[in-house]
Amino acid sequence: MNLKNLWGALIVLLIIALPVFGHLSELAIQTWDESRLAVNAFEMFKTRNWWVTTFMWQPDMWNTKPPLLIWLQVASLKIFGINELAIRIPSAIAAVITCLFMYWFLVKRFQNKLLAIAAPAILIVSEGYTRLHGIRTGDYDALLTMFTTMYILYFYLYLKEFKPRYLLLTAVTLTLACLTKGIHALIFMPALLALAIYYKRLPRILTSWAFYTGLVFFIVIIPGYYLLREYHNPGYLAAVAQNELGGRFFGVLENHREPAEFYFMWLYQSGAMWLLLYAWGMNMSVRSKSEEIRNLAAYLTVAALSFLVIISFAETKLFWYVIPTYPLLSILAAIAVHSIFTPVPKSKDKKYIILVVSAVIVYLLAYNNILNNVLKPQVNKYDRLNAIIEYIKEGMAGKRDIRKAGIVYGEYQQDIIWYEHVCDGISYKNFQDFKQGEHAIVRTDEAAAVIRDMYDCELVHDHYGVKIYEINGWKKKTETEADTLK
Repeated sequence: MNLKNLWGALIVLLIIALPVFGHLSELAIQTWDESRLAVNAFEMFKTRNWWVTTFMWQPDMWNTKPPLLIWLQVASLKIFGINELAIRIPSAIAAVITCLFMYWFLVKRFQNKLLAIAAPAILIVSEGYTRLHGIRTGDYDALLTMFTTMYILYFYLYLKEFKPRYLLLTAVTLTLACLTKGIHALIFMPALLALAIYYKRLPRILTSWAFYTGLVFFIVIIPGYYLLREYHNPGYLAAVAQNELGGRFFGVLENHREPAEFYFMWLYQSGAMWLLLYAWGMNMSVRSKSEEIRNLAAYLTVAALSFLVIISFAETKLFWYVIPTYPLLSILAAIAVHSIFTPVPKSKDKKYIILVVSAVIVYLLAYNNILNNVLKPQVNKYDRLNAIIEYIKEGMAGKRDIRKAGIVYGEYQQDIIWYEHVCDGISYKNFQDFKQGEHAIVRTDEAAAVIRDMYDCELVHDHYGVKIYEINGWKKKTETEADTLK
């Protein structure tokens, strides 16, 4: 990449830096996937058990995905310490690499800075991408999307240039995508197979040394990991079949039932303006005067739409499943922008200037909206669900005395488990385990009622609905119970 292209890459970095990294560690670890992965990573960090992920120090048979992201989070914990930033940095770096890779690919194929900068610039203001449970949290989707984007674009380069290294790089990045999120990484493959057949490249692929080298690499890494995990953790393959192969596609898990049009409606709701540009970019597959633009637009359209159709047939639907399509759709949107603003008129054209100024204003409004979401996340830190975490974080920062505190939680609260793991002064306790002088921290009214019924206690603090009780003794003590409080 020459110096002029490096300047373009620097512009991309300046555009994406704040949306990716701004206030990255401010929010507490979020409930569900991020907190589960955080617990997995912390326990692996402590046990050095690299093959079997654990939850509450037991083999995790609910989150059965391969451990590449967890390995990266463990490395991050080693570098940055035990904190929220360490859990999220791998996702943030993956987003940066995705944007730079898109820039490199478009510069390589088109030598056009507007197109190459526009694609990552549009991606970073896409609300479905730059968000919680996207690139802003320690979830699988940013890393998965980086690898799927790479293998899709590397495969396009192979179809156009026939260089074996691109086919090999396709296999390597496909393997790493599977090592990130298992079978979800393969959903683009039917489209790529169809495109290889359409372009009459399949015979050439099947006779290439790079194909068989990549195939061996894939088999050694992916089936190899699953078999090794089954050896160390019997029953793992059965759990994978239940959770990832049949469970999510053919059944509704955790009540995530949505209509067939859910993902298309989500794309509309998270950015109707971008949806128009996506459609315009798809239209360039037949209307562009450039054969290269037509080919790329058609390729990306088939890949993105096939992915959306396949996941729409799944019974379990979640908005973050669509994230791998955003880089492809952003390139299509950039193609649309490119078609609008080229060729540049030789003389000063007022209509063209108005068009450029209008586009810049619209983009700045979208960018400001993303910054607002980043700098002022739409999460109420003092909602009771999150307030208990803020209370614990204040204790970890030395603002509160939590040395004799125990958390009571009866429901599925993985975020609390992470903070219980990483905070030396606090631990999980059953209702009957508190001793005299200790503090019971409870999130729910039901748990608070149980504590008041069991113990002679005093409410010492109410932190936005989270109750902290000082235990004075049992309400009705037997000799045995009295002894346990001493």
